[in-house]
Amino acid sequence: MTIWEVYVAYIHKCVQDNYINDIDPAHYEMEWNHFLPQCIFGDQPIGHWLTKRQHAIASALQTLAFRKNCMCGWHKHCLPEQLLNLAWPIFCNEAVSRGKRNAEELHKERDENGKSIRMIKHNAKIHAKKDERGNSILMVRNAKKVHAEKNENGKSIRGLRYAERLHREKDELGRSVVAMRVNSQRWKCLVTGHISNSGGLSAYQKKRGIDTTQRERVG
Repeated sequence: MTIWEVYVAYIHKCVQDNYINDIDPAHYEMEWNHFLPQCIFGDQPIGHWLTKRQHAIASALQTLAFRKNCMCGWHKHCLPEQLLNLAWPIFCNEAVSRGKRNAEELHKERDENGKSIRMIKHNAKIHAKKDERGNSILMVRNAKKVHAEKNENGKSIRGLRYAERLHREKDELGRSVVAMRVNSQRWKCLVTGHISNSGGLSAYQKKRGIDTTQRERVG
């Protein structure tokens, strides 16, 4: 029996069971299931009212039958484990591909430095409000939320966990491989032309009230 035949048999059983047990959309939360997946065949008049779990299983079977994602994210929580393991990789692969296509479309317009104009406008908008030190008010507020939980020494627990993961890899002298890699990078201030590593340039720009996003990597 093919997966399509399993799907057809499953839909037939669902419709029968719902009819026998008086399960209908007027009294239960149900979803309209296009017998032929709408994402492939467009809007079709043929379909059936199914419960949310039935609809999730039907969508997973459609996904396997056509080898094209017909599922929604919430279906994951309604599927039997074996069916989820079979259908979910198709959902994930298509989601990644769709995300890449959308990102390319959103950021296709670039400035002379190759940076996304949409991203530049977005960053300018969210960082428009500054405090007296020239720091983004939004970023400062978010940082306070993230690092609200402290240890007995007053250090951010989340920050310590992140640092431990980040610097786990060491060289033969016990130095952090990531830190050495970052510190070897050279960055240039787009306002004054000053060149330093990432941390040094941040300190330089903050001291002079320069937006720390005004930089480019030069080495």
